[in-house]
Amino acid sequence: KIFTSAGIGSGYIDSVKSNDHKFKNENTKDYYQTRENYKIQNPIYYRNYLYTEEERETLWLNKLDKNERYVNGIKAENEEHYYKLLDIARTENSRLGYGNNIQDWNRKVYERQLRNIKFHEKIKIK
Repeated sequence: KIFTSAGIGSGYIDSVKSNDHKFKNENTKDYYQTRENYKIQNPIYYRNYLYTEEERETLWLNKLDKNERYVNGIKAENEEHYYKLLDIARTENSRLGYGNNIQDWNRKVYERQLRNIKFHEKIKIK
């Protein structure tokens, strides 16, 4: 048996505060601000509900253009720091028994895919 709430988070989606997260291209507020003023990423439930697939992809591309990447809630300062954070996260996952998925992850293929996405996105704009 699975004990979950149907529509968890629907109260927030229906609130006035969710209007702050409407898609506005580069000016979209795609984070949630807690009462203590911490900025955290919107949960996937909210993102899937608030944004279409194209809008989510555009938000992701905007973050790539700004070179903003996060690993476990930690913002990577640069590309070297990003890969170091990935290694730390993989080590921690392995320690916790979740595995590390190294055999399925190829850095060169990942970077080539990112370049292709950016290239095709620029072609669409022109």
